[in-house]
Amino acid sequence: MRLRDTVHTVETVDLPVWTATAIAPKVLLLAGAPDPEVKELRRWAADSGIALQAALTLGGGLELGDPRPQLNASTLGRLDLVVVDERSWAGLSAGDRAALAAAVRQGLGLLLRVTGPLPAGVRDSWRAQGLPLADGEATIATHLAPSGPPTASNPDELPLPELTRRRVDVPAPDSTPLLRDATGAVLARWRAEGQGRLGVWSVTDSAGLVTAGFGQRYGELWGTMFAGLGRPAPAAIAVSFDADPREGRRLGLCGLKGEAQVREPSGAWTRVLVDPATGPAACAGYWPAGPGWRVLRVALPGETAPQEQGFYVRPAAQAPALAAEDNRTATRALAATPAARGAAAGAAPTAPGSPWPWFLGLLFAAAALWRFERAMLGRAGTTAPAS
Repeated sequence: MRLRDTVHTVETVDLPVWTATAIAPKVLLLAGAPDPEVKELRRWAADSGIALQAALTLGGGLELGDPRPQLNASTLGRLDLVVVDERSWAGLSAGDRAALAAAVRQGLGLLLRVTGPLPAGVRDSWRAQGLPLADGEATIATHLAPSGPPTASNPDELPLPELTRRRVDVPAPDSTPLLRDATGAVLARWRAEGQGRLGVWSVTDSAGLVTAGFGQRYGELWGTMFAGLGRPAPAAIAVSFDADPREGRRLGLCGLKGEAQVREPSGAWTRVLVDPATGPAACAGYWPAGPGWRVLRVALPGETAPQEQGFYVRPAAQAPALAAEDNRTATRALAATPAARGAAAGAAPTAPGSPWPWFLGLLFAAAALWRFERAMLGRAGTTAPAS
């Protein structure tokens, strides 16, 4: 950022910006038969950078799409969301369902697409999973709410086509609506189970949005479900930095709950030691020797991968007004601390002392001077010549 007057550049200040790369979710789609929804989901996922693996089981040992992985703890631990329909769910073994249930409790998202009547076995197993389902036999028309007022220049703002949904009841008082239609009817609902989420989606032909030219609205729908049900993203690093870091000046880092290192611009790593005296704040000091970007890496207990956060160190001579304001703020904060107030109060006397020692000292000094004066006058009178 440059500050200019009418002729010259008065000051130039760097505005550091740190962007974190979003991790593409990993999704497994299990379907009992190919349908337009599977086709459009695969296309939308590919366009959105989502790693979606679609396995279609037709029965009799016939499969389409990607090879279906083994549903075990190792495989499901690498996934963020599993999408199934009632036919593919009915074909899962008891071991597969148990593995999915355990993975959901560990953070996996599980979404059931209701594309037809729900068999009794499917309803019973989902009740055991923690999300009871009822009905599902009848269908009803539904209209999505437009994302904005209709405009002739933007077809995505025109009235949306009519869709069809299954009338699925979810008698779970602790479940939460995720998506509604224009009338307020619930289209998708979810319930927390451990660290993960269970969800149900009742619209059977949302792919019709794409064929009608509303691909953006289709992506909004499924993007909302993927984001709402998928495995939670790793928590952001919770470390606080001093404002406006500068070279040659101590930088305070607080919230270091694990082993911390700072990567220098040269690529070398500097270990940061937490001061035990800071207690729960877990603060440490770091002295940057030069300007440039640094990366703070913190290995949190229980996390498989360390978390990183970048921060920029300004040159010492850049933005002197900002440095002066930081010094002023820090000085006022230091002066307001109880220790500083106590030291200032302790430096002033609380009561005046007794005057008698000073009076006696003055009297002794006066007497000594008088005695000295008399002695000098007597000596001068003895040695003086006679007139």
